[in-house]
Amino acid sequence: MSMKYILGVLALIMLLLPGCSENPLSGRVKELERRVDTLETSVEDVEEQRQELLQRLDSMEVTPQNAEEIADIREILQKPQMTATDIAQLEARIAELERASVDWSAVNPALTYSVYAVFWGLPLPNGEYKVGFLGTAFAVDDTRLLTNAHVVDRLVELDEELEAFNEKFGTNLYSNWLVVRNKTTRLYCNYNYYFIGWYRTHSAWDPDNLESPDVAYLKISKGRIYYKAALASNSDVYRLREGQRIATMGFPGEIQNGGWDGISPVSNRDEIPPLIATFKDGTISALRPPSPLATVSTRSTYIVQYNFDVTGGTSGSPVYDTSGKVIAVNNCKYPYTDLDFGIRVDKANELLSGVAKQVPQPCGEKQDVIEMLQGRDIRTLKWCEPSEVLENLD
Repeated sequence: MSMKYILGVLALIMLLLPGCSENPLSGRVKELERRVDTLETSVEDVEEQRQELLQRLDSMEVTPQNAEEIADIREILQKPQMTATDIAQLEARIAELERASVDWSAVNPALTYSVYAVFWGLPLPNGEYKVGFLGTAFAVDDTRLLTNAHVVDRLVELDEELEAFNEKFGTNLYSNWLVVRNKTTRLYCNYNYYFIGWYRTHSAWDPDNLESPDVAYLKISKGRIYYKAALASNSDVYRLREGQRIATMGFPGEIQNGGWDGISPVSNRDEIPPLIATFKDGTISALRPPSPLATVSTRSTYIVQYNFDVTGGTSGSPVYDTSGKVIAVNNCKYPYTDLDFGIRVDKANELLSGVAKQVPQPCGEKQDVIEMLQGRDIRTLKWCEPSEVLENLD
């Protein structure tokens, strides 16, 4: 017979007996009923969490290094009575095992083909196609890719420079924004590379304030993206903690910008090297607010600092956890320091709900460019610093 049943009988007796409804004991019985309800709910929650922890143990690879710890945790989880404190302590032990035993080679395939290099393309009258590498992006749905706002700002600046050049010299040059998928060798439009038709930066982004949310998205002008990264939910990233294992994948600028002489079979510095993203892993070092003077809270600490080194070109790379979910967009150095950080993905979730703008030069997919690039080995394209190309044409 349950305690709740006994209390129910007592409450019924007091209700039926004359004058008992005003008896102080009646209020005490009701209070006990509320406590029993809370206790039963708590027991149900603990049981649900216990089952979840058992599932996490079952999915973990047993090795000589972790076998004893796994067996000990499993034995404790089999006990009939457990408290919320017991569950919290075991969750911490399991999380530590997961961090120590993560096999990134099993996680990375889900993201490998969602990562793209961002280029500014310039078809020239002599038939050449010059491309400037600006950063990294990663696909998040059928038509959009996340990157940094400062990458998009540079694309806009280059189009403005080209427009000024056309006005000055009476030319009719046009540019393309395009993204090319990781591990692409030969180019096929709307399969492993796409032209960008629209973009959007975060409404709070301020290029003069590096502490503002430096995130943006690019939207392809036509076609469908096949491989996408999964974004962590806001509730997931609000639970991030120092020491948590994370990784990133992007295109270091010193490699992509024609700088592989001596370490790659690229004979001409103007040629683009093989488009292969670089993987790095580490842990979260700190969760910071955007300013030292800002209030520290779960929502305000959207600057995710980590202990792996990132360089120019990896701006816009996905930073992901051991489940493969993206928890941040890689950015650059923390203002006025050498600390590497990213923008937590809840800021990207805010961004994705907004409407995109059209690119400054909506030439998009000109057929002559598509024909020029179709099936072409990416290493035969000519790398350039876009501003220098315009200066040389001057």
